[in-house]
Amino acid sequence: MTRSSAPDPAQATAAPPAGIRTLVFDVLGTVVDEAGSIAAETAAALAAAGADPGRGPQLAEEWMRRLDAMVSQVSTGDAPWRSNDALRRAALLDALRTSGLEGLAPGVIDELALAGHRLRPWPDSARALQGMAGNFTVVALSNAGLAQLANFSAAGGLSWHGVLSAELGGSGVTSGETRPDLTLDHGI
Repeated sequence: MTRSSAPDPAQATAAPPAGIRTLVFDVLGTVVDEAGSIAAETAAALAAAGADPGRGPQLAEEWMRRLDAMVSQVSTGDAPWRSNDALRRAALLDALRTSGLEGLAPGVIDELALAGHRLRPWPDSARALQGMAGNFTVVALSNAGLAQLANFSAAGGLSWHGVLSAELGGSGVTSGETRPDLTLDHGI
């Protein structure tokens, strides 16, 4: 059996670098498998609705492409701020229309639109965060809403000392805007 050469982050015992006390993580795609989770949710929703689940990956890809474009528009100020849930729903409705799947039952669409609350962590994420939490303050930074972060973090065993959501400031976290009201300046 071949062993991985990657160190186990939960077993890390090295002292933290001098002066670094806080680690801030992007969450969507980095700590949680956003694309894989959305693809699985999409295929399952299509199957439950009696549609071809084989169309799930293409629908999921189109949904994520549209979501990324909408988030980018909010982040650059080209569109007004909307919650991640609202953006996910709008992107899903657009993707369903262009994929010819707009005839799905409203309940199926409503449940699928909330897939962002059920994102699965990468297999090593929970253990890695727990391992780092002993030496650092571990903070989530995300375009996901607070309810999304709470839901998928609790379900996936993700532990944070704090979360910073775009929802708190009403702008995308990639906007590049300096937000003195959201800075980490309290000794952490």
